[in-house]
Amino acid sequence: MENEDCLIHKNTALNIVKRNGKHLCFLPNDFKDDKEIVLSAVRQNGYALVFASKRLRADKEIVLEAIKSNGGKILIWANNNLKSDKEVVLEAIRNYSAAFLYSSSSMKDDFDVALKAISVNEKLYFAASNRLQDDLEIVFEVLKKEESLIHNLSCFIKSKLGFVEPLKKLESILNFNKISSTLKNSSKEKTIKI
Repeated sequence: MENEDCLIHKNTALNIVKRNGKHLCFLPNDFKDDKEIVLSAVRQNGYALVFASKRLRADKEIVLEAIKSNGGKILIWANNNLKSDKEVVLEAIRNYSAAFLYSSSSMKDDFDVALKAISVNEKLYFAASNRLQDDLEIVFEVLKKEESLIHNLSCFIKSKLGFVEPLKKLESILNFNKISSTLKNSSKEKTIKI
């Protein structure tokens, strides 16, 4: 009998969150820690993640569903471990580039993650790690979108680029690096194509 009552209550709770995921906040704590109920809630409205138990805010499947439902802003309520999960952070950035701001410092130092965020919103360059702010490919991506940001770049980059036609100079540096790399690889093969 007691199990039947719990089952009825769970079904009622599922119906409530399927209609409005944010109504998870009105349910007892046991339901906020029930994966099936929370998953239904975040599918209906990703912001329901706010009301989920701490344990379920650390559940990758639930956080990814919440991000898919309502976008990358949801990352702010995810467990800190998931803010370091590349798959979760990239999905959040895909939906909302500024989610990069909520990611962990390790993700702000990850080339792929930073490049993805910066390629959508060049101002996120300033949220990347210092190491990546000095990376020529990252800087090139920023300057392709907004050349006027050259004045805000690091001293290291400014010294490499100077202030004369920075985009063209950076492009030539990057092309030179690619050519050098190609030549090194060709010389390893001991054949150079002319």
